[in-house]
Amino acid sequence: MDTLFLFFPLLVTDYFFMITITMGYWLALNPSLFISLGFLIPFSTLLNCFLKQIFQFPRPDAHFHQIAVLDPFGFPSGDAQVATVFWLMLFFNTRHLSRYLYLLIIIGVSFSRVYLGVHSFYDVLAGTLIGVATVFFWRYQIKNGNDLLDLLKHWMLFTIPMFLYLFFELQFDMAPMISKAAGFLMSLAVILHTQGSKICDIHIKLSHAAIYLTVTLCLFVLLSQFKTHPFLHHFSNVLRFSFVVGMIFFAVPKIDSIIRSKNSQKHLFDT
Repeated sequence: MDTLFLFFPLLVTDYFFMITITMGYWLALNPSLFISLGFLIPFSTLLNCFLKQIFQFPRPDAHFHQIAVLDPFGFPSGDAQVATVFWLMLFFNTRHLSRYLYLLIIIGVSFSRVYLGVHSFYDVLAGTLIGVATVFFWRYQIKNGNDLLDLLKHWMLFTIPMFLYLFFELQFDMAPMISKAAGFLMSLAVILHTQGSKICDIHIKLSHAAIYLTVTLCLFVLLSQFKTHPFLHHFSNVLRFSFVVGMIFFAVPKIDSIIRSKNSQKHLFDT
């Protein structure tokens, strides 16, 4: 049982989200969905930090913790909230029966937080309900004819007051999560502004995507070594996650497009 509940948190890690969003977007499985997730995951992380700072309800006593936690506040559960957003978005965008497995994953992640002693039932219930509300409000706006890129830009505006509040009321324990969200969202905002609708025009071969992903992850890990540098200590997460977003939504698609264009020209020349 311990092994099972230790497995579920792996489905809400940074690396899991990076790999799934990256491959889903590059392979054009559903570009709009994975662009949405590329925004909603860091947005939900930031919203969770904001709400924890507002409520400041403590986690269960540390005596019950079976895993390490970053911050002292438990309400609402960040893992339950983010997992609900991610897997519920996939649920609504999947047509075959396997989509019901996604609901089981949400339940598994939520119960694992209680089982591992780091959240109460009310923490995960609140996190799940906030995640559900986020998804339904997002889908409601999409279904009512809102353009995806315009919607992303409008929701970006909501992050500004949250960032400002957290900056002035910053809990040091939350700094890593806030800086990750900041790096992701700021870089995505720049790309949306400069690329516009081009961001939805994507298709990369699986073999190429696997190589690009390996290179991206290696560089991401390499950048993490700068954490010990005095000047970059507080900005390492912002830099790393800005880099990842740049690679996912701009650099790699651009590089692959250039390579495909050159190969196409070479093919025409050969024939």
